[in-house]
Amino acid sequence: DTAAVAVNTKDGSSIFKLAFAIKRAAGDVVDNGNAAAAISSCDECRTVAISIQIVLVTGDPEVVTPENIALAYNVECTSCETFASAFQYVLGTDGNVHFTPEGRQEIQDIRRELRDLAGAGLPLAELDTRLDALMQRLARVLRNELIASGKSGDASSRDEEGNEDERAPPTTTTAPTETE
Repeated sequence: DTAAVAVNTKDGSSIFKLAFAIKRAAGDVVDNGNAAAAISSCDECRTVAISIQIVLVTGDPEVVTPENIALAYNVECTSCETFASAFQYVLGTDGNVHFTPEGRQEIQDIRRELRDLAGAGLPLAELDTRLDALMQRLARVLRNELIASGKSGDASSRDEEGNEDERAPPTTTTAPTETE
């Protein structure tokens, strides 16, 4: 499972949590979970949680029940911004796959741009727009840069965190909340 959880209780502060994972799933049950939760209980604070999960499914599972959720709560907050967004891509593959070198580079670029959002201080609507644009880029990578192992660039690849790289339109959940 993948999760980004941001809890803010300090007046005037800003918290940004990002989770990004690429997982492989094989077996009879695929039930990966992805969650983003942002909770604010302060005055004039900003809390953002974003979670992105890619699940590459091999084989022919009997049960596929992925879960994707985003929750944003302002608890007795005054002038707070609270935003949570979760994207989950669950892709069936016909065996072992890996990203092309171009795909790996694009994923690294997308991850860097996601991390850069932390300090951007964008209004929530613009943050959501930029996040959607980045996820469209990620969907293109999953469509075009994920290839069967044994084809151009045979080596198995790993992402920045050492997870094996692994493809579909995401299930997306976004929960922005603002109070005045």
